[in-house]
Amino acid sequence: WEAGQILARKLMLSLVNDFQHNKPLILNSSFVDGFKRILCDSSLDKEFVAKAITLPGEGEIMDMMEVADPDAVHTVRSFIKKQLASELRSEFLSIVENNRSFEEYVFDHSNMARRALKNVAL
Repeated sequence: WEAGQILARKLMLSLVNDFQHNKPLILNSSFVDGFKRILCDSSLDKEFVAKAITLPGEGEIMDMMEVADPDAVHTVRSFIKKQLASELRSEFLSIVENNRSFEEYVFDHSNMARRALKNVAL
């Protein structure tokens, strides 16, 4: 999980730099492939997957910058989310469909993990 977060932070900082220099934003295909592998690996714990596919927050990225640029960070984070949603649409829809429940609410690990994953995928 931490390795993925480190990679995401580096990617976001690089894209913020591109944005600040008026370069086009292009999402690294390896990053998308990594997300896809995580989403499609049914052997992984759902709570882990939910955390692994959650991008670092804007505040976290700004804390890493010499001079914070909230507009750039917000634009980049939104761009990444939109690109992932577009390129992995079927995988995200599958996650949502496979983790819906019409049963009575149950407070336990497996149900909490299922709900967390579904909500992150939305």
